[in-house]
Amino acid sequence: MMHRKLLLGLVALIAALALLGAPALAARVGSVQSASGTVAAVTEGSRTLVVQSTLDGQPWIVGAKVGDDTQFTGKAKGLAELKPGDRVTMQFVVQDDGALAQKIVVR
Repeated sequence: MMHRKLLLGLVALIAALALLGAPALAARVGSVQSASGTVAAVTEGSRTLVVQSTLDGQPWIVGAKVGDDTQFTGKAKGLAELKPGDRVTMQFVVQDDGALAQKIVVR
C-alpha cells in the first residue's frame, strides 16, 4: 500500500513538471533560429541536412528538412552540392514535426 502511494505521488509530480515545461517547449515552435558549423550529414532522398554546431559552448546537432523554398547562397546552390565537412550557417524555423531550413549560407 505504501509503495502504491509513493508511486502515485511520483507520477503526479512528473506530470506536474511536464506541464510546467510545456509552455517553454511550445514557445519554441514557430521561432526562427540559426546554427553555424560543419555539415555532418546530407541525405538527398529525405532532403535533410544535419549541422554540427555549438549552443552556449555545448555541442549542438541540428537536423532540418530542406524544402523547395530553401534559399542557398555562397559556394553551393543546392542540397546536392553539399558534403560533410562544408562550413555553413543554416537559418531554420522550428515546427511541430522538426525544423525546416529557410536559408543556408555555404562558406
